[in-house]
Amino acid sequence: MTQKQRAFVREYLVDLNATQAALRAGYSKKTAGAIGTENLRKPIIEEEIKKAIDERAKRVQISADQVLAELAALATSDIMRNYVLDPDTGEVTLTDAAPRSATRAVSSVEISTYTSEDGSGRVQTKLKLWDKPRALQLLARHLGLLIEAPRSDVTIHQYMAVKPGGDEPRELSSDEEKEESAVGKAKVNAFEVPPEPNVSS
Repeated sequence: MTQKQRAFVREYLVDLNATQAALRAGYSKKTAGAIGTENLRKPIIEEEIKKAIDERAKRVQISADQVLAELAALATSDIMRNYVLDPDTGEVTLTDAAPRSATRAVSSVEISTYTSEDGSGRVQTKLKLWDKPRALQLLARHLGLLIEAPRSDVTIHQYMAVKPGGDEPRELSSDEEKEESAVGKAKVNAFEVPPEPNVSS
């Protein structure tokens, strides 16, 4: 493996994002997406990533099943079904139907008191859960439901050529383009075809 490939493996373990791992490993922005995807398909890199993940799991004494279970707890959290609010104290507790893992889906609970216009005391509770879309994304990636596609930065232009004499417009061939560039003298009049207007009936 090359030095960049080893760096890619280390960076990929951070967030399992091939494009970002390629960027942090030193690949260019233009090629990071394609190279990241290509690296994941190389057997030697795939084996190195698997080996590194297994070694890390042993160090922290946590299995892939445990990680997926935690992600599932965040991804399936339901604020309406799992939690109940005490209107007098502002405290939040789990409902009878809530799984025990619902407590780990809670990011923060803020309870504040204030005085209303009629002079009575009021309690306000802010319950915040961990980022559910992010948990779903990570879970889907681990389950192989998301595949990173290489991005293309290539812009394609279409050209036409019209020769004197009333010939019908035709595509400008690559040979003619080279000839135009080399000679520096127009043998055909080229123009860029604008996109067709979107006409609604």
